[in-house]
Amino acid sequence: MVSIGFSSLAGALPFPAMRILGFVLLVAGWVIVVSALLLLRAFAPRANFVLAGAGVEVLGLVVVARSHMESRGEKK
Repeated sequence: MVSIGFSSLAGALPFPAMRILGFVLLVAGWVIVVSALLLLRAFAPRANFVLAGAGVEVLGLVVVARSHMESRGEKK
């Protein structure tokens, strides 16, 4: 059985790739939120998509922060 966790995936990516991935996730989450607000009229689907988009943004922020912390650790 193969188990791939976030830490093993993050360790496999070089730092510039992690930063790019994080910023892409931030933009993608923002696009999900804005498009849900513009396209959906009913409250429940709109709220679900807004929460999903916010979750993607948080994930992007975590990836960016983690890449910056790991790059600082290598410079020392």
